[in-house]
Amino acid sequence: MPVAGGLLRRGAAPAAALAFPLSVPAVNPLVLVAASLAFPGAPISVVARFAASLVRGSWDHQYVK
Repeated sequence: MPVAGGLLRRGAAPAAALAFPLSVPAVNPLVLVAASLAFPGAPISVVARFAASLVRGSWDHQYVK
């Protein structure tokens, strides 16, 4: 989430910085709903996808400059 971090450093509101990562397909609520409809018997896959996206985003923000 380097872009969101950059927005925060430039003085953007936290809500605006949060809107950016939510708009990407990995954590987009519509994509998560679509995944839950595609895999109705495996809700853990949707939760795991969401969690992995957040972990990956925070890793990128911390280690990728």
